[in-house]
Parts: sequence; structure tokens; C-alpha cells
Amino acid sequence: MATSDSGVETDVMIAPITVTLDSIERMVGAGSLRLLAHCTILYQSALSLTLGGIPRFEEFRFDGSQRRFAGRVHRMGQALTITRTDHCAADLRAAASKSDDAAQVRRLLAIALALDGDPRSEAAERSGMDRQTLRDWVHRYNDGGIDGLKSRSSPGRAPRLTDAQKAELKALVIAGPDPEHDGVVRWRCADLQAVIERRFSVQVHESTVGKWLHQLGLTRLQPRPVHPKKDPAAEQAFKKTSAPC
Repeated sequence: MATSDSGVETDVMIAPITVTLDSIERMVGAGSLRLLAHCTILYQSALSLTLGGIPRFEEFRFDGSQRRFAGRVHRMGQALTITRTDHCAADLRAAASKSDDAAQVRRLLAIALALDGDPRSEAAERSGMDRQTLRDWVHRYNDGGIDGLKSRSSPGRAPRLTDAQKAELKALVIAGPDPEHDGVVRWRCADLQAVIERRFSVQVHESTVGKWLHQLGLTRLQPRPVHPKKDPAAEQAFKKTSAPC
């Protein structure tokens, strides 16, 4: 039903039109056709999006020979390969029973399951890790064996004093201070703090000095200070000639 210029409604017959992909591409252009493909990719069922995720548009192309949109071929991941043959699954389980490292035990048991022929996903799930983590530990096992599965602790910050400097500090503490040069008759942590800063150019807290002394096998307990000019012979003579109190 259509309306003419004079306002009279007339019946109009519309012939059917055959539309092909080539005609659509000529009419809308290649860019709009790619946009149409992009919209088609986005509108998928919820189940497919949940299982596979939203695919990237770059992974799809238009196959002119087949008159269809072809996606990239997804290949399966490589199989888990354990190259070491010096230990079997039973040996790994025996090593796990003797280990004190809980993380190493899980890794040994996971690789033992893989040696038994269990799928990587199942072996990883039963050992409390994911597939990629198990693969990483298999590489570590191939390179270092059972010892390569041990947990590695961080070395931490470098020590403030070297072993030679700590040995020098121990000898200094055992020898005692020089009253004329150091101005004290016995070492305190505060005095050693100043000595360490002066000799080794290292600034530390008094508590750190106390920890170092403990690590060197020394104690803060010291005998009663003695005057450097003390004369034991004169002291004994004084005791003999003096009247008792």
C-alpha cells in the first residue's frame, strides 16, 4: 500500500530481490562487512561465552571461497613431558614421605601422578595447583631432580658487615678499649656503635650491635671496671697496715 502525490492510496507490487554476500560487500563496503561480522561474533549464547570467552575480532577473517567467516584454529597444548628417568613414581612418593617441606611434598606427589599416567589437569587438581604451575615444576624437576623441587628462600638484604669486619669487631671487643684513645674503660653498645661508624662507615642502632655481639658468641655481662693505674701491691700493703674498721 503506497500513497501518490495527489494523496490517493494505490496498491504497489514489489518484486523479490535476491541478495548475495558479494552484493552486500559491494553495497556496504569491506569495512562495514567486517563490522557486521564483529557484531555477529559478539552476539553468542551465554554458554559459549562462559566456556570459551569472547573471541578477539582479529582472530576471524572472511573466507571468500567458502562464503563464510573462518576463525583461527585452536590447537591443543603440548603434552607434559618428564625427561628424567632416574626416579619412578614410587621413588618420588618415598622422597615425599621423608621431606619436611610441605610444598616440595605436593610437587613430588603431583609429578608422581603424572608419571602414573594421570592427565595433567587431574594431577594438578589433586595436588592443589593449576596445570601451568605443574608444568613449571616439571621443568624444574627435569633440570634439578628432586632437589630442584625444594622451596627457595629469598637471600634477603646484604649484611651490613662482612665476615672479615665481624671478625675484626670481635677481636676489638675481646681486647677491650684503650682508655687514653677510646675514653672508656669498658665497651658499651653505644661505644661500639660509634666505633663501627668510625671504622667501617656503617650506621646501626644500639640494638643491632647487641644482636651482633650475641651472634659472635659474646655477652653484655662484663666484670667490674678496674682503674687502669691500679697497683695491686700497694693495695695489699694498704690492707695490711690499715687498722680494721
